[in-house]
Amino acid sequence: MPGVCGAYYAHRLKNMPTNGDHDVQNCSLGKCQAQKQQQEALHQTSCDRQNCKLLGTGRESLQITQYIKAGKTPLLRFANGEINVQAYDLRKEDVSFGAVSHGWGDRIFDSTKDSGGNNTCQINQCQIQSLQKSFNELIGKSTAKNRRDENTFFWVDLLCFPKRDSMTAKAMDQLKTVFKKAKAVIVWDRNLLSTHKKQPEDTIEMNVRMRLGGWSRRLRTLQEAVLAKKKKKKIYFEFQNRKFLSLDEINGAREKAEQDSSDPFHHI
Repeated sequence: MPGVCGAYYAHRLKNMPTNGDHDVQNCSLGKCQAQKQQQEALHQTSCDRQNCKLLGTGRESLQITQYIKAGKTPLLRFANGEINVQAYDLRKEDVSFGAVSHGWGDRIFDSTKDSGGNNTCQINQCQIQSLQKSFNELIGKSTAKNRRDENTFFWVDLLCFPKRDSMTAKAMDQLKTVFKKAKAVIVWDRNLLSTHKKQPEDTIEMNVRMRLGGWSRRLRTLQEAVLAKKKKKKIYFEFQNRKFLSLDEINGAREKAEQDSSDPFHHI
């Protein structure tokens, strides 16, 4: 629980936009009873939505199930408008790749269903293009398994989980290895992705917003962050227009404020 000063500071922050209509009579300090509206997938700011395609792994989606059944983890690369899948045994092979951490409740990705009621496992083109660019920049071109001119591999559950329910549990078992071995983890929180990254002196405010966001309140995403942090991997929170704030920067700003009693965030 935050201290008195931290709670007061959070109270003074400008409220994030809500997604629904509030019932004043039923809402309380402890729980919001807003009637939430169905959210659409979150496109990149510069995206031309009318021409943004939904992309999937196509025929390779069946192969993903076979990879997972064999104990291997599917990793992705996006190039020339196509998603390419390769599988590795991450427990034994040294592969340079990144991973995406998000909460399904944020509905950042498309969540359409097929005729069988299963997720179609498709992603907006602007989203996968953005992820590929980000991992290329944050990790660099991989030299361990790929040529220098090839994109960095990455993992995102939307595309790397099998459609068959019988393999879901086995895919879940791979999460620990994925987030321990990833060279960088990008956090996608819906509110942060819709917010401009502020100046370095506002790092504490951005940290408070992260702690109050949907991503930080979910057990699975918390576990993913802990696994990445244990191996001293870089965790990056993404803001609007592909601007990032690393966990190292947040911790550095907090430690600096704690040591300087004249810092305006000393008591936060």
